[in-house]
Amino acid sequence: MTMQEAVRTGERFFPIALFGSFTLWYLSDAWAASSRPENLILIVPASIVVLACLVIELVGELRPGARVALGEDRWEPVSPRTIGLMGLLVLYVAFIPLAGIDIASAFFAAMSCWLMGERRLWVVVIFGLSVSAICVFAFSRLISTPLPLTFAI
Repeated sequence: MTMQEAVRTGERFFPIALFGSFTLWYLSDAWAASSRPENLILIVPASIVVLACLVIELVGELRPGARVALGEDRWEPVSPRTIGLMGLLVLYVAFIPLAGIDIASAFFAAMSCWLMGERRLWVVVIFGLSVSAICVFAFSRLISTPLPLTFAI
């Protein structure tokens, strides 16, 4: 293995190892702080999903033929859709204190759905309202987290 190939291998595996290490550290730290279900109800499932995604990525990188030829640029420019979703996320976070998480979540989900290409108005509205209802229910009833709401439940 030449030096360039070794560097390319490190470029591919270092982020996977970094994210995996951080996830395991965060999970073990949260578990050590409190192993009660109220503390771990979101951390354990999220950690499992992250670790599963990292394993899938690692398997994909280890496949023969997954290697990118030296000098080949595999990065594509960021699409306007991605920039739009990032802007929507900024608006979402900014409007939570002003409009409440229920209205902000409905708007964010509906506009994300529309930005991704859905043009049927009834689908966009039902999707936005459904995502908002699930978020509000999950945080207020299941986790008992106080939220800034426009409509009290």
